[in-house]
This record gives sequence, structure tokens and C-alpha cells, in this order.
Amino acid sequence: MQPRIAIIVDHPDRDLAGLVLTARELCYHGAACYLVPMNLAEREIWALAPHFVLLNFIRVVNQDLVRHMAEAGIAFGVLDTEGGVWSSPESYAELLLPVRNELRLAECNCAWGPRMAEYLVSEGLYSRAQAVVTGCPRFDLYSPAWRSMVCNGNRRDRQSRVILVNTNFTTVNSRFATTAQNFDLQVKLGVPRSTVEAMVNAEEQAIRLTIDMAKQLAADFPGARVVVRPHPFERPEPYIRELASLGNAEVNSSGPVQPQIMRAAVVIQRSCSTAIEAGLAGAPALSPQWIPPYILIPVAESVSVACKTYSELRSCVQSALTDSFAPPVSVRETLQKVISEWFYAADGNAHTRVASTVLNCLGHRGKVDHALCRKFLYGIGARGASGRAGAGNRVRRLFGLGPDWSFRHLRRVPDKAWRRTAKAYGIREVSELASAADSAASAAGSFPAARLRATLARESGDYIEHFAGHSVRLTA
Repeated sequence: MQPRIAIIVDHPDRDLAGLVLTARELCYHGAACYLVPMNLAEREIWALAPHFVLLNFIRVVNQDLVRHMAEAGIAFGVLDTEGGVWSSPESYAELLLPVRNELRLAECNCAWGPRMAEYLVSEGLYSRAQAVVTGCPRFDLYSPAWRSMVCNGNRRDRQSRVILVNTNFTTVNSRFATTAQNFDLQVKLGVPRSTVEAMVNAEEQAIRLTIDMAKQLAADFPGARVVVRPHPFERPEPYIRELASLGNAEVNSSGPVQPQIMRAAVVIQRSCSTAIEAGLAGAPALSPQWIPPYILIPVAESVSVACKTYSELRSCVQSALTDSFAPPVSVRETLQKVISEWFYAADGNAHTRVASTVLNCLGHRGKVDHALCRKFLYGIGARGASGRAGAGNRVRRLFGLGPDWSFRHLRRVPDKAWRRTAKAYGIREVSELASAADSAASAAGSFPAARLRATLARESGDYIEHFAGHSVRLTA
């Protein structure tokens, strides 16, 4: 039987390319892979009833899903989208403590690096058999073998007068939730209220100071291009509003961050993982110390050149623009240590190790219970399925109507609004990345065993129930 593996995609700009690489490897080993949007994951998983699900995290917000997957016989593992760069391992573990029991249900945890894996095992959150050090596939894109997937050209022919400013202020400037909603969610996840209040205050101040810095850089370096890159979860509007009138500044939040880092002469950030990504791409990373971080990330700061004042930052930028900037030896040495401890290896093969780990986990559970998956798909037996909504779902199931059947419209009403969101992707995006991966492999002398084919799961007849879902299926 062909293994059916679902891979959760949190944000396509950040995660899709690396996960396509992972799915590609799994497909060449005979699996059918489904790239599942995270914000639609619960219904998609029950409609697909896969043999294995690679989750992007296990937290309080999806612990019911995890329990129900275990009950239905669906094996799962974790490749955390935020599994490497934290203020401390303890701060990461705080999010996992409320779901300790659910973590032990996982077949594997694909850890970014040995430092975090060892901590999670020592704290008893995962067993040593569960914690497998793989690295994170999205950083494979910085390897020369895969750079062409997202970036035409390399560091030598980059646009050498680009000053890239990366921001990471997702609590007060979120694209997907209000500040109040994010505040409540952080508290629900166990973060002390006083800590969240400090985060909000720091972010509000940091946004103002970052905009001021970008304006000053544009004025001081009229021959350069200042590119402000908001985090994928941020709204670009505050930056666009302030910088739109400047002729040599732009706000660019489209596509993945890797090509922008690869083309930059210098990367400016504050306690952001892009400091390490800049190191992977060979670009200097600067940290403006007068801008408060919403959370101080020592790992990111340790691989950045600390600039106490704008004057210091301007001097470093000037050197970077003329290719005469040399980071201190201590920063270069720290970067190699950080990559080894927190990212395992910058060898472009994290996706291969993740795929191998998943394949080794197949068959650990019995047959998937399709009847139970159908019940969960209709919300029957799941938390929150009582009352009028539960009764409606029971009627839908009794008469063979799809879970997206509308009694008001007397027809199925698929979620078309999702295609207009920032997290939407489809066959085109997946096919382009798969083709780019094949081209990159071919250029390196490694030819694929077969071409990948992308289809919508709903068009391939892969759902166990009538369902107008959005998962993209990849097969070789």
C-alpha cells in the first residue's frame, strides 16, 4: 500500500520550499504526500485520513487534534517551525509543558539541532528514541545546491547595494489577529501576563524606531536600496505608510526571505533568526542595540555585530556596501558554533534526514480508522460538537452530504475565502518549486528518478468523504 503522508504548511512564504523538498524525497521513496494548510489542517486531516502527519508543532491549540489522531490510528511526528531560535531552551519548553502527554504520543520530533534535542530529552519532554536531529529543511535553501530554487544567481552577482531591514513584531502588528487576540493567546499558552505586556510595549517602541532608522539609512545612502522586510505574520501597512514617499526605500513582504538575504549587502535585524540566515548566506548581520527586542534571543545576538548607536551602524553599513566589511573573528567563530549546535549542519540535506525519519516511523501504528475519521470530520465525537452545530453535522453525515454542505444555500459551500488569504497556495506554487528542485538537482548531477506531479487532493479522489479541500497532492 502506498504510504499517504500529510505535511502541515504553516506559512508558504517561509515554509513551502523546504517542505516541497521534503515531500519530493518522500515521493521518490514511494509515498503520496499532501501539503496541508495549517489553518485548515483539522478538517483536511480527517478528510484525508493519512497514515502519517508531520505537524508544525504540538501546542495547547492543537492538543485535541493530536489526541484524536492517536485515537484514530494516525501516526504523527513534529517538525517545529520555531524549533531552534529561542531566548533559551527553557522558554521553548514552557510552551510544551502543558502538552507533555501529547508529545509522548508522537513517533518522532525532527529537532533542528543537537542542543535543543538534548535539552528536550533531559527534561523528559521527548524520549531519546523520539528526538532525531535532522536540521530544518527551510534552511537547505541557503546551500549552493538548492539556492536556485528561490534565487536566480548567488552572492557574487547579488544586488550589492541592498540594505535589508528585517522586522519581527508579530504581537502588535499581526496580519492574522488583533493585538488583544494575540495577547490573550500568549496568556493562554502560559506566558505570564506581565511578560506579554512588556512584549507589547517593546514592539510598539521598536516599530517606531525601526521606521526612523530606515528613513535615516535611505537619506544617508541615496545610492543604495533600503528594503524593509516584515515578518510573514506582520502587516506591511505601517512601514508602507511611512516609507512610501522615499525614492530609494521599499517594503517587500512577498515571497520567501531567502532570496532577499542572498542578494543583500548587509542584513539589519534585532534578535531575529534572520541573523543566522544571513550568516548561512555569507552576508553580515547587524543588530541596532537602541531598538528594544520584544524577546531577547541571545543566539541571534551572538552572531550579529552589535551597534550601540546609529552612527556605529551607519559606519558598518558603509563598509558592507563597499565590500570592505569584515565581522569580528569572535562573531565568525560563534556563527560556526551556533550552526553546529542549533542547526546541526548547513549541508542542504535536512530535508533528506526529515524524510528518512518519517519513513522509519511508518507502520508503527495499526490500520487508520476511517469511520472515526469521518466522525471527527463532521465534528461528531470531537470537542465542541454538541448542540445545534452537532445536530446539523449528524444530519449531513446521515444523508451523505459533505461536511461543507450548507442548509441555507442547499448546496456545498467550499471555503473560497481561504484563497484570498496570505497563507494560500496551490498547484502552481507547488509545481514551480518541485520543478525548480529538479532543475537544481540536475545541475548538481543528481537526476530525479521520476517527475513529480502536483494535483489537488479533491481532484485526485483522495478524500474519504465528499469535501472541497485545499490540500495539494504530490506524487512521483
